[in-house]
Amino acid sequence: MSYASLAINGFIVSINHDELMKASILTCLSFSCLIQLALYAIPASDLQDQCLSVMDSIICSDWYLFKAPLKRALTIMLINSKIPISIRAGGLINIMNPVLIEIVQKAFSTIVLLRALTGVE
Repeated sequence: MSYASLAINGFIVSINHDELMKASILTCLSFSCLIQLALYAIPASDLQDQCLSVMDSIICSDWYLFKAPLKRALTIMLINSKIPISIRAGGLINIMNPVLIEIVQKAFSTIVLLRALTGVE
């Protein structure tokens, strides 16, 4: 939904500069979509990086020299950390910083395509 709203709002704002109120509302809506995506993407990337750093820290320690209960717990943590924790959007895609950048790039590409198809200069 946010990709479509960014593309449609950007296209409408780019072709119609006459109505200032309409353009400002659509611009605010587009920025709110971007902020919403950023609020999910930035912490999700940090969460995934921290999950991978925990795995690296366990591997770099001498975990195999510890006592049996701690060794068992660290082994389970290693097994569970092979698949990093991630935040998913609608169960379809992992939300991360590169996904945010891809959405913005695709929205701008769609705006340019719509402007070319409609003949707006």
